[in-house]
Amino acid sequence: MPGWLERVKNDYLHRRISRHDLEEIHDAAVKAAIKDQEVAGVDIVSDGELRRDNMIDYFAMRLPGVQIDHTSKRFYYDFYDSVVRARMPTASLGLGDDFRFLRRFTDRRAKVSVTGPHSLVKRIRNEHYPSEEAFALDIARVMNLELRELVKAGATDLQIDEPYYSGFPRTWAGDPRRQRPRRGRQRRPFACTSATAIATASRPGRAATAISSPPSGRRASISSCSSSAGAARRTWSCSRSSIRRSASASASST
Repeated sequence: MPGWLERVKNDYLHRRISRHDLEEIHDAAVKAAIKDQEVAGVDIVSDGELRRDNMIDYFAMRLPGVQIDHTSKRFYYDFYDSVVRARMPTASLGLGDDFRFLRRFTDRRAKVSVTGPHSLVKRIRNEHYPSEEAFALDIARVMNLELRELVKAGATDLQIDEPYYSGFPRTWAGDPRRQRPRRGRQRRPFACTSATAIATASRPGRAATAISSPPSGRRASISSCSSSAGAARRTWSCSRSSIRRSASASASST
């Protein structure tokens, strides 16, 4: 994050500049980031995520049904106090607008990254859902619809970021206390379940609707990333294999 952009974001939080002024500055910063990546020879470019104060608030502010205390944040790197008190409705997060802006200024493949459900439920306070897992799966439902819209808009590379895996290893490696046999099968780790759900909109007992096989016929490459190398390998193996199986099940059922 450039120092001048940090100061601008803080000026906005302290009501020194308007939202319109901030968005114009974001546009200029994104154009510069795209050019920097092209000059560096990057094959798949992004917008640098410069519109995002952090990887939680950018999505918490857009998720339908999440209530934000706008007085709780003094500096751009802080987190808003956010809470969900009812079931999340279905609505657009507006990521398509950012993607279309990115595509206007580059001819190279463009990537969109989203924060995964596991990380979001660790920061957004839950006052409605019976469990953290139920909350994460409902976030995955909303995010899945948004990713499918991105594919329709032409996105070919989607990345699901889950940096909190390394801080909560039992949710991706599987807590032995929760691994009780269920109809002859072990229960999949919660983080693996949510990573699969965001990519396929599948839940136990429901048919999968994979992003990689949308009605439009377009295909998207989906990857999952973690802040820990060991966790990343496990996450990749877990989510990609589950996504592949769910996509195959969806294709064979149609």
